[in-house]
Amino acid sequence: MFPIACNTAPTCGREMSWRKSRAKNWDEVKYCSQDCRANKPATAKPAAVADQT
Repeated sequence: MFPIACNTAPTCGREMSWRKSRAKNWDEVKYCSQDCRANKPATAKPAAVADQT
């Protein structure tokens, strides 16, 4: 048998197993679930944008 590819979700640290629906962009998959996506860390605003507010 072939080993199953796994990624680790950076937000929650859970291991994600390969799925056919993710096959086209497996290397870019970041979240294991909708909850994981909802709890992603906030991104910092660039300095130029922060100065304009």
